[in-house]
Amino acid sequence: MIDMILEDIMSEFRISEEEAREILYNTYFNENLPVYVFTNEQSIHGTVAILDTENMDMIAEKIGSPFIVIPCSVHESIILPYQEKKNDYQDLETIISQINSTHLQKSEQLSEYMYMVDANTHTFFRYSCLVEKAYKF
Repeated sequence: MIDMILEDIMSEFRISEEEAREILYNTYFNENLPVYVFTNEQSIHGTVAILDTENMDMIAEKIGSPFIVIPCSVHESIILPYQEKKNDYQDLETIISQINSTHLQKSEQLSEYMYMVDANTHTFFRYSCLVEKAYKF
């Protein structure tokens, strides 16, 4: 998924991969920010396992709560810690939508949205809705 995001940034801005990586990490991620791919052992239809409260608790134990979920496909998701100072993730929803329409079959698409997960209450929130309401964790 990150490779697909890089390709879209490179294409849209007509820049090198190195420049695209710099934009991606400076805009959305931090050098020290861990980024995880979540799936199951078979890597088939693994994204659904994130709904299991034990898995939510395991992720929160490792990276904290709340955390961000970017559903790449029905098979995997990207998980990263939420950072209040880096909360301008909304452009990623546009990139997710573009990747869905250009790189994934309809049967593999899951969502065009990012989610914030509050592992304490085992609740998913659509990220852009939280931003609109200025919801604070």
